[in-house]
Amino acid sequence: MNNKILSTKFNAIFLVAILIAGTIAAISPSFIIGAQAQEYYGMDKIYKKSLGKDVSVKSIKCNNVNVNVKGLELNLTSVPFLSGLLASEADEGERGAGSYGSGERNYGDGQQSGYDNNNSFKFICINNNNNTVVGGEEPVLPEPQTGSLTVNKEIYGCNNFTTNPPPQTTQMSCPFFISPIEWILCDDPEISNTAQCQNLTEDQFDIEVLDDQGNQIAEFEGSVQGETIDNLEPGTYIVNEIEAPPFVPNQLSEDLDIRELCTGNGFDGGGAFINTITSSRYDICIEYEDEQGNDCSTVTLAAGQERTCTVKNYILFGQTPT
Repeated sequence: MNNKILSTKFNAIFLVAILIAGTIAAISPSFIIGAQAQEYYGMDKIYKKSLGKDVSVKSIKCNNVNVNVKGLELNLTSVPFLSGLLASEADEGERGAGSYGSGERNYGDGQQSGYDNNNSFKFICINNNNNTVVGGEEPVLPEPQTGSLTVNKEIYGCNNFTTNPPPQTTQMSCPFFISPIEWILCDDPEISNTAQCQNLTEDQFDIEVLDDQGNQIAEFEGSVQGETIDNLEPGTYIVNEIEAPPFVPNQLSEDLDIRELCTGNGFDGGGAFINTITSSRYDICIEYEDEQGNDCSTVTLAAGQERTCTVKNYILFGQTPT
């Protein structure tokens, strides 16, 4: 009769082990709870007495499996019916190497039960942490297919002034073609408070960007911070400071003599600017320059590339009333 009861209990234990393995395999095939029992599975000396002979009871090993599924960690021992089946190995000092259970009814600690620790029943649980993302690799984002072009504006002058006879005027004179001069940004405190720089601002100039067929794709006022044109297809683009017909006031206008003087000395172009509001007149050279100091009047963009071009104006002569 005792053998029949014991056999029934062993069948129950075997079914529980299958249930555990099946549940873990359903969650992730790569995680398998190992159950190891050598020689005989039993429940300590209670079964030894029932069988009337010594039974060597070894250990059952289980895994405490933590799975990180796309950032959500699942601890399988926290599942209600599994938490009662899986246990961590007890502390050697408190409960003994061969104990299991909790509270006063520990089995196999040798002191309360009186059983032999060497033959007692125990769980050995292994923490198996796996942070592999379940569900496939993260998607690879496609490389950008378009680029962008930012166009800035800067105005330069020099610290060289002369005063003309009546009608009294002051002239900023920067004859680079006669003697070397030091170009200074008009925003620099050294010359920023002069009438020549204050009466000539970046937003008084218009700039356009053309495609390689000469079609205008953007037009805007000049600014220090620049204007960015996004979503440009790979290809060649032209940056151009717009010149009005000759003698058109309050904007850059064509002047063939100034252009020839400027291009003959290494600049990209030149023109005149007549400000009727402040009664000022300027002769200006034009240059297009990128971050590396190269000419950027023509810009070639690759896919995903970001380029910057600065339109620079140099005051050859700037005449204002005193």
